[in-house]
Amino acid sequence: MESCLTCVICCINCCSYGVPDIVSSLWCAHDILWGCNLQVEVVTPEDHMGDVIGDLNSRRGMVSEFLDKPGGLKVIRAEVPLSEMFSYVSTLRGMTKGRAQYTMTFEKYDNVPNQIQEKIVADHKVAA
Repeated sequence: MESCLTCVICCINCCSYGVPDIVSSLWCAHDILWGCNLQVEVVTPEDHMGDVIGDLNSRRGMVSEFLDKPGGLKVIRAEVPLSEMFSYVSTLRGMTKGRAQYTMTFEKYDNVPNQIQEKIVADHKVAA
């Protein structure tokens, strides 16, 4: 089962790069697709806080904590799927006029929601 889980985890990371055989490994993991979740920490000026939170929520993020920093800065911590974080740097720079910064670290592997899992499998069937 461990090797199947590894294949399925790779599937999430590779399916957008056109690695079709990995998607087939989904079935050996009892129809459960796993994805990588990241702990994201954004440091932003207070006047951009609402935009940053809204963007994280639109990326299936779960905001967990708000902290204050000197100089009117806010720290926002959230758990966000890796698959939703592509192109985040340009989005963040655009909405904060280059004044925010962020870090991402591995948090855990979690089940991919059913509707997204079904879309990945359907896209694979069309490509195959």
